[in-house]
Formats: sequence, structure tokens, C-alpha cells
Amino acid sequence: MEKLVIIKISNGDWESGFSVTLQMFEGGSWKYQETGFLPGAPDIPRYYQEWQSAYCDLPSPLRLEGKDDQQVKNSSDRINECYNAANTFSRTFNKWLNSPKFHLLKEKLLVTLNKEDRIRAIFQTESLELRRLPWHLWDFFDTYENAEVAIGNPNFKSPTKLNGYAAKNIVKILAILGDSKGIDVEADRNFLESLPNAEVVFKVEPNRKDISKELWEQNWDILFFAGHSCTKGEEGLIYINENQSLTLRELRNGLKTAIKKSLKLAIFNSCDGLGLARQLEDLYIPQAIVMREPVPDAVAQ
Repeated sequence: MEKLVIIKISNGDWESGFSVTLQMFEGGSWKYQETGFLPGAPDIPRYYQEWQSAYCDLPSPLRLEGKDDQQVKNSSDRINECYNAANTFSRTFNKWLNSPKFHLLKEKLLVTLNKEDRIRAIFQTESLELRRLPWHLWDFFDTYENAEVAIGNPNFKSPTKLNGYAAKNIVKILAILGDSKGIDVEADRNFLESLPNAEVVFKVEPNRKDISKELWEQNWDILFFAGHSCTKGEEGLIYINENQSLTLRELRNGLKTAIKKSLKLAIFNSCDGLGLARQLEDLYIPQAIVMREPVPDAVAQ
């Protein structure tokens, strides 16, 4: 059976803790709501930053070619440091999620869910810091192999219907291949070209006018971007070519039109995309996929 679990985290900070509301839906129908609390845990953001720093410091496999033994050893040390930092964070994170006041919500879920259920678990919070956390590492999900974890905004409103949706044989994809300095977006292109029953239109290092024209004039099911991106403050930025970047706010009207017509999914295969996700939420797009953190090109592929 399909079940939806929504966990809203609000009203708090790392020192005093966070208020939590659990909602359960089964087959599209509301089942129950419970409240709980996550205690203060100031070590979690610190351990997360240490893990993030160790991960970003990992050497590229290409840079290892031709290195001497000492350099390889140093690389091995950095890998070990990353594993240790990941394990330290994971242990602390799960200890936090298994704290007594939150454990009551976990027990409620264990009673309600079956191992065979198809589960969507959405952690809703406005905090970018909380959104960055790898919620899928919660050991609770080890029991449920059909569970998928997503991040959402507690104020998000699902569309009452998908405008322009109808079962059809061909999926239309607008693929924007942006600034590719230092990365291989051809791998993304090859993958998209191999998709069956898909009509893919590529825009390689376009300008803003090119993108806006496609969003306004054509009907798209999926918007795909590969290239460089970042989050500044709470706003996402994509680098559409070597000399030009823009925010989704600058494409807002075109995106709203595309969503109203038929756009159902946006995929940003680029780094540090939580700012992009926040801007997409404001447009009420049905689904969006972004990268939370900087990732090596091989991982993105």
C-alpha cells in the first residue's frame, strides 16, 4: 500500500530544540497527526560541517595518476578522515533522532507502517540548514526498503491537478547544458539521448532570451539543467554559459507559464541547489530534483 509520511520541523534552534508534527496519509486519505519534539543538539551542525569539509577535501581520482607514494598516502589519509567524519555524524544524527521525545513518533510509525508499503517520507522545514541534513541516514528507514525520502516546504500547496497532463507516448524534455568548465556535460547529453519515448531539445550554453523563449512558446514535461550552480543566501544561481548566470527569479514568468501548460518535473544536475529548490517551491511545480551539496562530476553523472 502507498503511504505518505510528512514530518514538519519548526519553531526552534540547535540549542533549544525543534517542534515536530507528524502526519500520516494512506491511499490519499488523512489518517492521523501527532506532535513531538527534537531536543537541542549543537554538535550536529558542527559534525556535519566537519564531514562536508572532509568530503570536499577528497582528491579527484584523476589527480592521483602519476603521484608518488607519499602523495597517495596523504590521499588515503584524507579518505579515512572523510569516513571517520561521516561515521561520527551518522552516529550523532541517529542518537538525536532516537531521543525519547521524538522516539514516540518513531514508535507510532513502526505500528502504522508495513515493510512492504511504498512510503514517501517528506521532511518539511523552511530552514536551509535542516534541509541540508541527510535524512535518509535515519536508521528507521533501514526497515523499509521501499521508502523514499524528500525535502519540502511546510507552506507548499500541491496543485489540484496537473494542467495539461494526459497520458501520452512521448515525453518532451528541455535540456539546458550550461557552463561546463571542468565538468563533462556530454555524459548528461548521451544519457538523455538514450531515453526511449522522449523528445529532447538541447540548448547548449544559451542566453537568457533563448531559455525564456522555449519556456513561453513550447510545452514541456521536464526541465533539465546540467552545469554549474550555487546558493547565495537563500537564492539559487545557475551558470547558463561561460559569461552569464541567472536566478530562477529572472525566469519566473516563463516558468509559471510552462508549469501552467504541462511542466511537471525540474531536474538540476548541478551543485549546491537548495536555493534553486526554494525558488521552485514558490512556483508550485509538482516535483523538483536538486543536489543539496557540491558533488564531484563523476557522482553527478
